[in-house]
Amino acid sequence: KQITRQDMSIIVARALGYKPDGNKYAPFGDLEKIDDYAVEYVVYLYEQQLLMGNDEGLFLPKNNTRRSEAAVLIHRVIMSNEL
Repeated sequence: KQITRQDMSIIVARALGYKPDGNKYAPFGDLEKIDDYAVEYVVYLYEQQLLMGNDEGLFLPKNNTRRSEAAVLIHRVIMSNEL
């Protein structure tokens, strides 16, 4: 099944042991489109430099995650020594 970019972010952040801390800001032009339940997880991954926006500075939270996007995120997590 498909998974949205925001839901993928939740899964990865939880796998890294992240607990929401109230931070809800990242410089994405579409930050307001991220559902409330997901925004802190997206922000955490952004702050850890594991998640980036596209060339226009958008996160596109409701888009389905492409295989290449998931692969890049997993690679960044492994290389960051967060596991």
